[in-house]
Amino acid sequence: MRRNLDGRVETIFPLEDIKNKRKVIQFIKDILKDNVKLRIQNKDGSYSLKEKVSV
Repeated sequence: MRRNLDGRVETIFPLEDIKNKRKVIQFIKDILKDNVKLRIQNKDGSYSLKEKVSV
């Protein structure tokens, strides 16, 4: 899979409005709940497919 690392732009900024901060936090929690085909890297560098993981 080709990665777009050269044209990628990342930015960071403070979220001062509490309403927007809550929305972003909920958005991140929702993303982390997605564990379809989740793999965890083992100490030896291999990966293991995990079943359901609760966040």
